[in-house]
Amino acid sequence: RFHSLFWTTDSVYTWGLNAGQLGHMRGEKTVIQPKLVASLAGKENKIHMVVVSDGASVVLTAKGDVVALYEYGSKKLGQRQHNIARLAVSGGNLDPLAGGPGLGDTSDDIDFKLVAGGGASLKVVLLSITGKISVWEENRENNFIPCLFSLSREVIVSDIALHKGGMLVVSRSGEAWDGTHQSHNRRPQSPTSPRGGGSAPPVTDLIKLKR
Repeated sequence: RFHSLFWTTDSVYTWGLNAGQLGHMRGEKTVIQPKLVASLAGKENKIHMVVVSDGASVVLTAKGDVVALYEYGSKKLGQRQHNIARLAVSGGNLDPLAGGPGLGDTSDDIDFKLVAGGGASLKVVLLSITGKISVWEENRENNFIPCLFSLSREVIVSDIALHKGGMLVVSRSGEAWDGTHQSHNRRPQSPTSPRGGGSAPPVTDLIKLKR
């Protein structure tokens, strides 16, 4: 709603309200013409996929880097990810000081006020070519956490879409659900626990599915 983006095989261009989500430095409140995102320019950064939300732009490179453009910068999310079929993003906060008198005035924009300074935490969801989902969330460890489903049977996902209340999940067999993501902050296993000093079980999140 507040910015536009287009990309080529080796470049990303953004323009619109410069409230942190364009990947440009703070200063110019409105970028009128498409402007190259410098942090993603160059032959070594082949662009594979791009998705946007109101408060962020997220890029997947051919090398597997997932890069989020938000808060006037670019941040690599987790480790490199490979064999990704889908990428989705929601949330992010816009700089409330970006709106003001003049071109691009958002001071009376209700939609802008809902995102600026009080938007949802940034969330990025990956769908692998094998039908598995993993989630990265702001304010958690910088890693993509694999997800399990609340059903007692295997679900192989073919498509996903995020919305404010959760996500839509479609399986390869044609079933569709509304999913609710639940974070699981499991602590590492203590070396003094009854199970011994082995490595801790991997952390997984839960996605509750309902029709």
